[in-house]
Amino acid sequence: MATWQSRRVTDRATHERDERDEQAEAEGATEAVRLGLYLSAVRCLLTYVLIPALGATVALTRWLSPVAATLQVLAAFTAVSGTRTLWRLRHPLRWAYAALAVVLVGMAVEVVWRLLASR
Repeated sequence: MATWQSRRVTDRATHERDERDEQAEAEGATEAVRLGLYLSAVRCLLTYVLIPALGATVALTRWLSPVAATLQVLAAFTAVSGTRTLWRLRHPLRWAYAALAVVLVGMAVEVVWRLLASR
């Protein structure tokens, strides 16, 4: 009887630990998606604020465009990575995060396309 009860306590502790690990993994994945959004915001500031403001300095804007494209690709990568983890964990907001990831990937494709077309 003591063995059965100790096994039950051990199973409960393992289950609680698994839930905590899963919750920590979900929080990390959420942070990854959030980082993707921040990187995308920095790219937008570069593209729509800094580059037009420095439009007279052609050499600087040609240097900043690839930086902005790189930031957007990194944003898309981190958002997709975090979304995949949330999907695997069956997070309740996985569809919303997936939609954000799709938008960031679309923006990355568009930014890279424009950068390549301008060369």
